[in-house]
Amino acid sequence: LPKVQAKPLDLSQFEAPAWKKQAEQKQLLKTTAQQNFILKDFVEKGAKPDIRKLVKAFENVEYKKGQTIAATGDVGDHFYVVESGQVELE
Repeated sequence: LPKVQAKPLDLSQFEAPAWKKQAEQKQLLKTTAQQNFILKDFVEKGAKPDIRKLVKAFENVEYKKGQTIAATGDVGDHFYVVESGQVELE
């Protein structure tokens, strides 16, 4: 069996990136974050996520029609909000 070592991350000095957004984008992201089941679970357990920082940290990325965004088996390390268009899940 492989040996695995882990230690808690010290995020006390972490500074999230801040990407520029239009007012409509900020509102969409704020509303989406507030309705997200994962964040709701944190809030219900007493955490107070800073939605403003979260909204600022979202990076606007555009994908072309037919371009793969994520595939089955990929590590789920991104949170996607579809601002416009459609996404097909396979």
